[in-house]
Amino acid sequence: MKNMLGWTTDEKRQLVIELDEIIRDRRFQVRNRTDAQTVKAYASAMQAGSEFPPVTLAEIDGRLFLIDGFHRFDAATLIGRQGIEAVVVPMTEREALKASAVANLTHGLRLTKTEKMNAFKQFIKGGGHLKGRGKLKSYREITSELHGIGTHGTIRNWMMKHFPRIARQMGDDKPGNRRADVPEMNPEGERAKAIRDALGEARTLLDLVSDPEEVYLIREMVEALMMEVSQKETQQPDF
Repeated sequence: MKNMLGWTTDEKRQLVIELDEIIRDRRFQVRNRTDAQTVKAYASAMQAGSEFPPVTLAEIDGRLFLIDGFHRFDAATLIGRQGIEAVVVPMTEREALKASAVANLTHGLRLTKTEKMNAFKQFIKGGGHLKGRGKLKSYREITSELHGIGTHGTIRNWMMKHFPRIARQMGDDKPGNRRADVPEMNPEGERAKAIRDALGEARTLLDLVSDPEEVYLIREMVEALMMEVSQKETQQPDF
């Protein structure tokens, strides 16, 4: 296989890999689909000379599977590139499932609720709920490693629905049981986090916008949002 000859199994390398050597496997993608507008924006930026982080590939039994960078891969394909910069890491299939589950939780487009659940399922299938000597992590630890994609209660409910055997091992024998490390839901905190995530995503995409008219429209929206935030800050809480 191109670029793979002579590698030892414990190496991690960054180099240019030919696109036709990379396998896109649905098992390692939490998103339901890539976003066409984002792919086009990335493609335009690539043509303009913008640099992007390398994609991440899992080498499983001598084959290269894409586990992070699907939008970048599609953008490179769209503009006819033959290769793409990639970090290649030898992994088992299970390790690749876990790695792909967390790949998009801290960057890229915000995940939908379904995609977050997909990430959770891949994480568990990849053994993300286990720690040394066959011990189980707590819901608090799992939620932390999944970068807060849901509350502890949400993670627990997903576990009971999709992995009932593991849930029973964690002490959830009945739907009404509640572990001590699962706090009550905080809807307002969830909404605030969603806003922060959206703003972080907007800041990332802003680097890809250069049209002055589009930038002006974005500024108007940001200024209107800032006025609403200022009004919120001056409101007195009800007690």
